[in-house]
Amino acid sequence: LLKDEQGWKIDATFLEGENDINVLQSVALKQAAKLLPQAVINFCIHTGEAVVLSDASGQGEFQQDAYIQKNQTKSLIGLPIKNQGLITGILYLENNLAKAVFTDSQVEILQLLAAQFSISLRNVQLFTNLIATKEALHRSTEELLRSEIAFLQAQIKPHFLYNALNTIAAFSLDEPQMTRDLLANLSAFLRSSFDFKNRDKLV
Repeated sequence: LLKDEQGWKIDATFLEGENDINVLQSVALKQAAKLLPQAVINFCIHTGEAVVLSDASGQGEFQQDAYIQKNQTKSLIGLPIKNQGLITGILYLENNLAKAVFTDSQVEILQLLAAQFSISLRNVQLFTNLIATKEALHRSTEELLRSEIAFLQAQIKPHFLYNALNTIAAFSLDEPQMTRDLLANLSAFLRSSFDFKNRDKLV
């Protein structure tokens, strides 16, 4: 089980008789009463402690759980997966064929595996967040460019260029040097108009 913004969900299962692990099911914990003992899982979530039972249906505080009663569960283990002190997942295993299946040495191995899984899970989450941030930044940049272009299009209107050229043309015969200077200034103005840093100069 893994936790996301919407709560705890079953993201992968493996059942006896199946060849493959079913991944990314995203079944909400509240809707998974038929898949696992909710009392055990809730205990792991709220206390951060592991639960190891040798005879779940025959003894212990969880034997009244609806799932355990229905399936007559024998051996089970619920193991919190932690990252930097926070519970990010729960590993749940059970065996209905024999009692006391999960020995101390097996529990220790599972705890080591859970620690490694926690690191891998954290790396996946960081990578996913990085991709999401990059995509959001890309969308923001595109929106900014569209906004800037629209701003320029709204400011540089045909009548502005027409009037400016008419004014310059009026000086072309009597003041050729002034004409050249005005054309150079207009050219520089238009180039700076497409420089977003100088957009305040637009009229």
